[in-house]
Amino acid sequence: MAEAIESILSQTLADFEFIIIDDGSTDHSVEIIESYRDSRISLIRNGANLGLSESLNKGFGLARGEYVARMDSDDVSLPERLTRQVAFMEAHAEIGICGTWVEIIGEPAGHVWRYPTAPDVINCMHLFGPALAHPSVMMRREMLAKFGTLYDTSFKRAQDFELWVRASEYTSLANIGEVQLHYRRHDQQVVHKEEQLVFAGKVRLLQLYKLGIIPSPEEFKIHQSISQWRFEVDRGFLENTEKWFSKLIDTNKRVKVFSETTFSEVLCDRWFEVCDALTELGPWTLKKFFLSPLSCKVKLSWRRRVAFFLNCLLFRRRG
Repeated sequence: MAEAIESILSQTLADFEFIIIDDGSTDHSVEIIESYRDSRISLIRNGANLGLSESLNKGFGLARGEYVARMDSDDVSLPERLTRQVAFMEAHAEIGICGTWVEIIGEPAGHVWRYPTAPDVINCMHLFGPALAHPSVMMRREMLAKFGTLYDTSFKRAQDFELWVRASEYTSLANIGEVQLHYRRHDQQVVHKEEQLVFAGKVRLLQLYKLGIIPSPEEFKIHQSISQWRFEVDRGFLENTEKWFSKLIDTNKRVKVFSETTFSEVLCDRWFEVCDALTELGPWTLKKFFLSPLSCKVKLSWRRRVAFFLNCLLFRRRG
């Protein structure tokens, strides 16, 4: 926690209020917070454990600044984070929520999550999952107050995903294409993975309903698997994925919920990712990919194209 606090106090943008909410901690968190003598810090102690959604809503209710940024107690903001985000929001009045790329610390460390930066791509990516890193976001407080958009307390998990999708109905979302946060991975995230899948699934269903699609149990199972990168090494799975993506693209062409061009590109890119993960099926996957209409908008570097080709052939040889 000390590292997280110090990363905020050492920001190059120094004019801010620092609201820290202690949600019923039983460790030495409060002692650590109280050890800092900085007038910008306001420690708020919940009388009982309220959970993340209610604690965040409480923090937003107390905030007075034009912008509200958030971060978890085990993450680290880079020194320029607030400066960069405020400058971006000042230059882009249409953006209501702004995130950044993040670098993973903990186990495994060093990987960078490069989220999409363009609002229309973000909207399309939300069909599968959150396209902003929750601890990295900055939001316009006036926007939250005007539309009454806070975290839905019925969502124990995926509350950020639900908020992003709901907020995108009246504002644009963007990411700054540079790392401004170090995000810590830990075992507790794995413990809640199945619960996360359930709540995130509810948000995905709302997106599908917006398209006018009520998926069958089989279709939704495919969609959940694709969203969670849980692929079955099976020809039937890949064939069903192709049918499902084609249905999504054809439906959006009719109802025009998402940008038609961007939506097709996002789905086609995801089609390649699924095929690339199933190279164990050998040359059949290679043939399936290149013969599918979904492949026409996939933009692959020659290195990735060659790697995909070779991986399919190598699995044939191993078999």
